[in-house]
Amino acid sequence: MELWYQSPAQKWMAALPVGNGRIGAMVYGDWLQENIQLNEESVWAGSKINNNNPQAKAHLKEIQQAIFQGDYKKAHELSDLYLVGTPRNVSSYQPLGNLFVHYHWKGQPTAYRRSLNLHNGISTTAYTIDGNSVQQEVYASAPQDLIVVSITADKAFDVDPFLSRQFDSVTEVKEKRKKVLGCISNNSNQYQAGNKQAWYTGQIVDKESASQGPGGNHMRYATVMKIISIDGNSTAFKSHTSAGFKIRSAKKIVLVLTGAMDYNFEKLDLDKSIQPLSVCNKIISTAAPYNAVALHQLHVLDHQKFFDRVSFSLGDDDQQQLPTDQRLARMKTGETDNGLLALYYQYGRYLLMGSSRKPGKLPANLQGIWNDLYDAPWNADFHTNINLQMNYWPAETGNLPETAIPLSSFVNKLTVPGAVTAKEMYGARGWTMHHLTDPFGRTGVMDGVWGITPMDGS
Repeated sequence: MELWYQSPAQKWMAALPVGNGRIGAMVYGDWLQENIQLNEESVWAGSKINNNNPQAKAHLKEIQQAIFQGDYKKAHELSDLYLVGTPRNVSSYQPLGNLFVHYHWKGQPTAYRRSLNLHNGISTTAYTIDGNSVQQEVYASAPQDLIVVSITADKAFDVDPFLSRQFDSVTEVKEKRKKVLGCISNNSNQYQAGNKQAWYTGQIVDKESASQGPGGNHMRYATVMKIISIDGNSTAFKSHTSAGFKIRSAKKIVLVLTGAMDYNFEKLDLDKSIQPLSVCNKIISTAAPYNAVALHQLHVLDHQKFFDRVSFSLGDDDQQQLPTDQRLARMKTGETDNGLLALYYQYGRYLLMGSSRKPGKLPANLQGIWNDLYDAPWNADFHTNINLQMNYWPAETGNLPETAIPLSSFVNKLTVPGAVTAKEMYGARGWTMHHLTDPFGRTGVMDGVWGITPMDGS
């Protein structure tokens, strides 16, 4: 059961996702300038603050009275002044960075095929070029907490894989997924490479914002890539915007990479005692005893333990010989394709597996864990009025109960700031939250009056 295509992805929405619950990637499958866009669940602008409106409790009865008297305009105006949070918006979930893979082919590919196998969780790009048969595999291993990239060919080839995390204003507004450019954070990066390892460290630098919160040097992050298998020559390089390797005369290359933040889930806050680079190096070193074959086998066994619990068929899948985009086009004209419907259902299970499970701790956000923008649509946050719940509709019915654990754990953590909100805003016992939150646990009213939904923790 797979999604497959006959050309590389031209935009992010067409790339193929892999994920292990904590880290993920979107694979474009470009045969010349490959882009494997990277995510980690907790990469977030902003910081932990109390955004409860300090005047809420004093004006609550006045607002209630206006509602009871049918003066909804007055109630709306007072609520906007005295109930909506200060600040009223959260900052955005952000990308971890990119792994770019630059090939040195001279010709054009033939027999091109880009696919995502749902049964084993592996994205494969295969083609023939310059008389050489090439295959790239990408997967996110949950047992080892790594993204693994394997490139093999019949004949030796040259390639330059490198890491980068650079804000791109062109990328940020293309594809019409955003109305305006609204990013109010920068990042400071340092790139290093050596001894078959390349990495960057950095920090999100937020600008002061009346709508989102205080500025300052906030979340720190790191991404590390290591060559674990190669039969050619490699030279490490770094610049002010990237770090990677120049690989020459190789027929097989296996890279592993991971990322980490100084985010502490137990505190719903940043933690200066966490050193992201050390965390990455520890994860990488844990995988060191395993060769490429063992890493592959461990990943597939773990993935199938979850995915293969459900088999779903609506009859013969007699259109699977067609690329997925052609099948979609046929359905738009009214053609029947029950096999595509079954694939769609299983793809939903696959995405939930990839965005909400161990080793991850946070639940799936508005985009799972996949996001290429520094100022994502709706911040790619946690919309608790309905969207967060919708992510988990396949959890129990799709026999993936483990995926709901990050959600229940997160909601349990929110009861602590939620109790403060209940007391400060409503003078009430218990706890509350409103229509959205972020990994720092904001529970006050967000965005506007439409966010006054104090039952969203129930």
